[in-house]
Amino acid sequence: MEAWKVNLISVWLGCFFTGLAMSQILPFLPLYVEQLGVSDHQSLSLWSGLVFSGTFLVSAVVSPLWGSLADR
Repeated sequence: MEAWKVNLISVWLGCFFTGLAMSQILPFLPLYVEQLGVSDHQSLSLWSGLVFSGTFLVSAVVSPLWGSLADR
């Protein structure tokens, strides 16, 4: 198999399993935030949403940097 196909498959699998892991943590995130001391239902929903969306916000900010480094 050509080298670029091996790289493509490995990157695709990495992205797939990362997305799978992020979707698997979502049901347990409110329980973790509750253990950190947030007890109000509305605050619990807010903090769970902020924590979950924070990973995607950081990814959106850092992706151009990783893209420019990958193009070198």
